[in-house]
Amino acid sequence: SGRATGVAFSHDASRVAVGYDDGLIRIFRLDVTDTVRVVSGHRGPVKLLDFSPDNQRLLSAGTDGTVRVWDLRIAAATVTIRPKGLVIETARFTQDGRRVLTVGNGETEARLWNADGSGGFVSLPAARGDIANVYPSADGRWLLTTSTGQTADLFPLDPNIALAPFRVR
Repeated sequence: SGRATGVAFSHDASRVAVGYDDGLIRIFRLDVTDTVRVVSGHRGPVKLLDFSPDNQRLLSAGTDGTVRVWDLRIAAATVTIRPKGLVIETARFTQDGRRVLTVGNGETEARLWNADGSGGFVSLPAARGDIANVYPSADGRWLLTTSTGQTADLFPLDPNIALAPFRVR
């Protein structure tokens, strides 16, 4: 295989996923040296990886501009997301595993997608400038974005509440 370009540990620290510049992803169990699963689908390097909180799915983002959700029980991509922009800077599951958060390079908004592929996305715009960082709260109820315009925006992530920003200055 090619050169390793992305890595993530499972939440129970039993596995590690490694993305490569040839688009392959290998998942290793840490108690053995053998590869447990190999999945492919990206056309180019896999840069970002994230296990779902239950460790049953893996999120991957590649330089091909796609974000994929893999069902690790069947070693297949069940969802493919094509966010705006080709360079994905952030791609991760929310703490409940029901949503996927993406931010593209130079984007003025973060996007929140359903991890099962249903529906569209919710845009979480920066007050000023490009999104610089995204911080989900440990309890999964809030998302804080910071921007190059020196602002921070706080969004509630309760699925029963419509997403609306609260400005933090």
